[in-house]
Amino acid sequence: MPKSNTPKTYDIYDIYDVQSLAAVDMDWMETSIELIRAKVKKLSKRLEESYGVHGCNFSELETMIDMFQYLALTRNDYHQQQEKAYKEEMDVLEGNK
Repeated sequence: MPKSNTPKTYDIYDIYDVQSLAAVDMDWMETSIELIRAKVKKLSKRLEESYGVHGCNFSELETMIDMFQYLALTRNDYHQQQEKAYKEEMDVLEGNK
């Protein structure tokens, strides 16, 4: 079957769906990062109490977790703002506002 060179078209509903999905995905990412942070903290504490391994040995890992959390938070904010803007545009098109 030959490929078509016809460009695809997308409407406001498609774009809204993409932004909504991205926002939800980033919510999950934030939740996952928080769980990882809690597990690292718990592991650090256990190792210090049981084997005398100082918590500073985890500082590089904790910094990386902070970096990923910052990225997740800023991307989540962006996608939520975009989702809201497209929702408002959809409402105008549908006559709900």
